[in-house]
Amino acid sequence: MHIPILAALDNEWTLLTQDAAANRKLRVWKEQYPALASIDDLPGLLAVANDRSDLAAGDAVLAALAQQAPADALAAQVLLHALLPGLKSIIRSCRSCQGADDLASEVITVALERIRCYPFDRRPQRIAANVLRDVRQHIWRKLDRQRRLAERLGRAVPFEDERIGAPEETPASEELIDLVSEAVRTGRVSNRGGRLILLYRVLGVPTPTLAAAEGRSPNAVERSRQRAEADLAAAVA
Repeated sequence: MHIPILAALDNEWTLLTQDAAANRKLRVWKEQYPALASIDDLPGLLAVANDRSDLAAGDAVLAALAQQAPADALAAQVLLHALLPGLKSIIRSCRSCQGADDLASEVITVALERIRCYPFDRRPQRIAANVLRDVRQHIWRKLDRQRRLAERLGRAVPFEDERIGAPEETPASEELIDLVSEAVRTGRVSNRGGRLILLYRVLGVPTPTLAAAEGRSPNAVERSRQRAEADLAAAVA
């Protein structure tokens, strides 16, 4: 599976294992965390983290990294590399639904976000399972939202049009989808207008991105969306 972002991460890891500052930081970690005491270098750390024959030792290594990740960029970076086998599995399982390059970038971005804000106090164990589950659920929800919007608007929603880290669905966004769908069905709002409302209000796609996708100016797209929202308000009233 040759995907640019994954190839870049492989190259990053090679450089990281040779980086003097990173290896000095590992020595500091070894003094702080008994789980790392027997590890000689960064490749050895990953070997223990991904050793399926000793899950407890691997989880202890990942826990040491997760505890530091919110404040330590290197710990977050190493933890991301330790989770790559699981992240690649997510990419493989979903790439039939979406272009592999865009999907891989989304998976890695979401994983790093989850790592940098990992709630260690609440979830001190099963680090890999917790992060991978969060990423998988985020991706599945996004793909499902994309599919449902495409069904309602009769046109595929480009994955790259969506804002990274778009808010999770809420009852309010579900209600808006239903209102727009009904207004489009009854002809009170145009199909294009409905699409603009949902992409902007539900998925958080910025106006310049919408304009580029439609080949129009941002001002023209903004006016179209505002007219559609006025039509929707009239239909609801």
